[in-house]
Amino acid sequence: MRTAGGTSLASAILGSLSAITGTPVRIGEDGDLPDIGYWGSATIVLFSDGEDQGGSGDAVSAAATIAQNAGVHIEAVGVGTADGTTVEIDGYQLHYGSGYGAVDRHRAGHRRHATTPHPTTEQLDDVASTIDLRLTVAKQDVPLAGGFIAVALVLLAAGALLTGVRTGRLV
Repeated sequence: MRTAGGTSLASAILGSLSAITGTPVRIGEDGDLPDIGYWGSATIVLFSDGEDQGGSGDAVSAAATIAQNAGVHIEAVGVGTADGTTVEIDGYQLHYGSGYGAVDRHRAGHRRHATTPHPTTEQLDDVASTIDLRLTVAKQDVPLAGGFIAVALVLLAAGALLTGVRTGRLV
C-alpha cells in the first residue's frame, strides 16, 4: 500500500482486496468483475473525507460489488464536517469534504462518522468500537493417527534396540 494525492474510493477498495487476496484485483477493461473467491472473515475499514477524486461512481460500485461477492465487509468511516471545511496545515490549505458525500452516495458499506476535520484519538476509538470485527471459527478434524503410529514405531524400535543391547538377542 502507498499514499498518493487525492482520494479514489475504488482504488482504495481494490487495493485492499489485493492485499487480502495476495494477488492484484482489477476491474476488467470491458467492466467484467473478477471472482476472487470467498473471504468472509475479511473487513475493509475505509476512511474518507467524502470526496472521490478517482473517477466515476460506477468504478466504486463495481469495486464494492467485487467485495460483496467475496463476502468482504466494508466499514466506511466519514471524516469531516456536515458542510465540509478548509483547514491550514503547515502553510498548506486542505479542503475536507462533508465526510458523508461519497461514502453515502456509493453505499460502499456500513457508514460511521467522525464529525471533525481532525478527529481525536477518542473519537476514532468510539468509531472503531462500533465496527463489527468478525472472527470466523470453523471446526476441522485433525488426523492424529499418523502421529500416534509414528510414536509407536519409534517406541517399538527403541524397545528392540534396548532388548538387543541388554540380552544380546532380539525377540
